[in-house]
Amino acid sequence: MRRAVEIPRVAGPGAGPLAAGRALAFALALTLGAGAQAQGVEFGAVDAATVRVFAVQNVTTEEGRTARGTRVVAIPNMGHGTGLSVTGGDHLVLTAAHVVENALYVVVRLPGDGAYYPARVAYRDDERDVAVLHIVGDVPPLELQ
Repeated sequence: MRRAVEIPRVAGPGAGPLAAGRALAFALALTLGAGAQAQGVEFGAVDAATVRVFAVQNVTTEEGRTARGTRVVAIPNMGHGTGLSVTGGDHLVLTAAHVVENALYVVVRLPGDGAYYPARVAYRDDERDVAVLHIVGDVPPLELQ
């Protein structure tokens, strides 16, 4: 079921040491286990489990003429990328910091769902290019495959 949701503004660069610790632990778990599993990866399954991340920095408008008159068109300046769902029920997504850099609004699209959900940046480390997003609101549980 799709529904309209209010998109919250991104709140600051971080949410404290707890979020940072979770992000670091998750990144280490991915790094340590990646070598043994990388040989048998099927890209279709990986793509089906990928969270899509969209970050809007600003929106400009342009006026154009059509056969029916003048129209104003909104042109978003945005970044996009991918992320990984962090297990544990906290609705966290690990992504790259450059994807959400200067973002006013962040939205994620979950695999298999097709719906868009608002998110906020819970933690960002520009030096290591890592960010943790918190999906806002009711989110269906993600199945890990």
